[in-house]
Amino acid sequence: MYITATVCFMFCMCIDGKIDWHIFMAAIHRILQWHCCCCLPICRACGIAMLLSLLQMYIEFCGGGAVDGIMQELEKPLTEPQIRCICHEMCDGLDFLHQNFVIHRDLKAGNVLLTADGQVRLG
Repeated sequence: MYITATVCFMFCMCIDGKIDWHIFMAAIHRILQWHCCCCLPICRACGIAMLLSLLQMYIEFCGGGAVDGIMQELEKPLTEPQIRCICHEMCDGLDFLHQNFVIHRDLKAGNVLLTADGQVRLG
């Protein structure tokens, strides 16, 4: 028997206004299916809960932090080889999302996360 544990981070998002719940739930279902794909440079969704208009999403915890936080902590910009490596992984993640008809819409250094072992994840 194997026991695995996933450390997750929770974030909440308030959903206001009219949305097409059929499309919204289909997108949530697709995101949860990606949890099994360990080779993707996107944060895995561990679970999702909905309470009235508050969406709670539990995603993979990335112990390395966000790229913008790393640059602030180091008090200097990343080197070109570091940027090249991160951008390469970001492009792989965006390619996967676009092949699955998903647009990120908020790509910035704060949403590019690193795992504890240095793997890049889009958040």
